[in-house]
Amino acid sequence: MCAAGAAPLLSGAAAQRRALALHAQPEGDLGLRMLTALQAGCMHGPTLLMGTDCPALSAAHLKTAAQALQEGADVVCQPAEDGGYVLIGMRQPQPLLFTDMPWSTAEVMPQTRARAQAAGLRLHELPPLWDVDNPEDLPRWHTLFESET
Repeated sequence: MCAAGAAPLLSGAAAQRRALALHAQPEGDLGLRMLTALQAGCMHGPTLLMGTDCPALSAAHLKTAAQALQEGADVVCQPAEDGGYVLIGMRQPQPLLFTDMPWSTAEVMPQTRARAQAAGLRLHELPPLWDVDNPEDLPRWHTLFESET
């Protein structure tokens, strides 16, 4: 788990009970923060990275993504409907997928595809999901929340 700021979300004891490693996020753009998290995770095996703005992302999605990596994909992505992605996973860190990326634009997933292909990486792409980026996305979240309660 990576967290910004000096106060971690979980104390060391709580993290140990949940088998979590806490890492401080570095200063820098989103790409550097994501790459740093993946570098730490990939030291222990294939790693999935997701944000907290996709309430539709389920345990089943995570299992499918992990399975793609276990079956030989170098990189797995779950695109976002807006052109980014809600999840990325990899067997080994791939800095070229995070450097000079136009974050928070509709070009993120297309550039990720193109860069992975140019590098000869096996990219497994899952079906797109929606995420919550602005106030217009909140009714969709509310509908999902209501259907789960």
